[in-house]
Amino acid sequence: HEYVTELTFLLFLKMMKETEQEGQLPSGYRWGDLERRTGAEQLAFYREMLAHLGNEGQGRVKIIFANASTTLR
Repeated sequence: HEYVTELTFLLFLKMMKETEQEGQLPSGYRWGDLERRTGAEQLAFYREMLAHLGNEGQGRVKIIFANASTTLR
């Protein structure tokens, strides 16, 4: 159950890039920004990203990421 939600968040971010719709995401909180980081830094940024998109995103992005969190460690 937890993995399905996690995969949904990640797949959404990746598909925004693949379909060239990343303009709907705030600058600095896109797939490439997550991909550039590694290890613990990537996990910390991913957590920050989920919160930011849920609070500061626009339209459907904000709805999708509202109250989003991760169980990844």
